[in-house]
Amino acid sequence: MNTLQVVPDIVSHFFVQSALPKPAFEKAKEIINSTINAYSKGFQPNQPNQPYDWLKEDTRKGALAKITNLRQIIGYSYSGPDNRDPSSIDEFYSGLKFDGHDNFGNQAHLKTFRAQQELRKLHKDRKKEDEIDPLHMEWTAIENNAGNLKETNTIMLPAANMLSPIFNVDFPGYLNYGALGTTAAHEVGHSFDNTGIDFDGAGQKSDWFNSSREAFNDRTQCLIKQFSNFTIKGPDGGDYPLNGTLKLGENIADEGGIDKAYDAWFERYQSDPQSKKYNNKRLPKLEEYSPEQMFFIQYARSWCSGPNPNNLSGLLNDVHSPPRWRIIGVLQNSQDFARAFNCEPGSYMNPLKTKDKNTKCSVWSKTV
Repeated sequence: MNTLQVVPDIVSHFFVQSALPKPAFEKAKEIINSTINAYSKGFQPNQPNQPYDWLKEDTRKGALAKITNLRQIIGYSYSGPDNRDPSSIDEFYSGLKFDGHDNFGNQAHLKTFRAQQELRKLHKDRKKEDEIDPLHMEWTAIENNAGNLKETNTIMLPAANMLSPIFNVDFPGYLNYGALGTTAAHEVGHSFDNTGIDFDGAGQKSDWFNSSREAFNDRTQCLIKQFSNFTIKGPDGGDYPLNGTLKLGENIADEGGIDKAYDAWFERYQSDPQSKKYNNKRLPKLEEYSPEQMFFIQYARSWCSGPNPNNLSGLLNDVHSPPRWRIIGVLQNSQDFARAFNCEPGSYMNPLKTKDKNTKCSVWSKTV
């Protein structure tokens, strides 16, 4: 066993201290919170341009309650122990003793220690955080992953997601929102994907979405059809179509996520076009691209990868779409992308709302 497997919270502590100093952590949280707020605005009542006019009123209220109660575990575990606090780490591991000359005994002590931690979670006086802190035992801060636990209405983004080139406290806002912002908004979007809508704001199985389910399904059929028309090359040179139904949940999260991350960024940019408060200055040698365009370039760059025909089965069976289509398919549906790059209506990257395979789809994204 390696150190990460034995004492994951200690490894996470030193990683967070080194890779995510407090100013960077606060900046990352600010970005993530603003993407959550962008989702929330769509569910607010009496908006002049209601983006979700297909939602019934009871569903809208349920969605607003769910986004309001969304929990966040950002960067590292806050409890059991707090990975940034040395005293919390010391207290947590105080019962774990190692002998440099007794490997068998060390393994036995480690198993006993872990069993005690699991029993503590079942204790009647356990803290609420012990019950709902999935980042602690499930992921460490150094793991480059992110997730949404629908049963607890919690999003998780370990600190490894907050490193360059995804995020840097000195990057222009359009770069940070184009990568970290879209990642965070994607995870929020899972709360409202085809399985997320079965759970309410408390993480309980619920029928809160039932009155709007038919309209939701009509919209998701568009995404299923769109992505089922995308293909990937196999080792034999043949074209193999994606299963749009299998990949629906991830595509919903992508579609809504990029829309909300852009909204969160653009609101700041529009309020401060001279970059006096928010840094959105153009980059040297990239001045030809507007901040709006750079947002989408950064999003695409974050998924940039080469083709791998030998991984055909993995790509087809993955619930995520292949990177190429996570870029092209998502951006085809984005009104903001079409405006930023002046894509002609009816062109490949700005398809019209027709019944052909290039239908522009909208579940949680803007339609205008």
